[in-house]
Amino acid sequence: LGEEDFEDDSSAIDSEWSHEDTEDGKSPRVLESRSILWLCQEGQIQLARQRFEKLMKNGRTNSGAIEQLRKEVFQVGRDKNYALHEVLMGGTSDENAHALALAILDFSKDYSLDRTKMLLCTPPSHGRTPLHWATWGNASIEILKAMVHGNPDALLI
Repeated sequence: LGEEDFEDDSSAIDSEWSHEDTEDGKSPRVLESRSILWLCQEGQIQLARQRFEKLMKNGRTNSGAIEQLRKEVFQVGRDKNYALHEVLMGGTSDENAHALALAILDFSKDYSLDRTKMLLCTPPSHGRTPLHWATWGNASIEILKAMVHGNPDALLI
């Protein structure tokens, strides 16, 4: 999915979010109007994780939330990075980054073609796959295993 394929139709999904939904007791507007990719690009990993978790939770009763999450997980930015690239570029020593990377990898299992594209993607801006960033940033063995099992061909790039 490219940027042109991304439509933020999450307003109905997000309308029930309350002030208690964030750790600081505030309900930031960015959760209602910004994608996971955008939040990751801006370094807002905690908010990106919260958005991911909220869409997953809402997806149990609203298939539109799961479709929105799918769009956001596989959305690419102008630089052709996925949210997974963005998270891993910043390292995963932070609890939120680690959890979000694992959540994205787990969620993507149900979308094998999109997952393969994501894990093999080498954006022209840096030419690195998510696996490159994960190893560069000393990601946990759990993340590395999930990536290699998700697409062993990434080891050849």
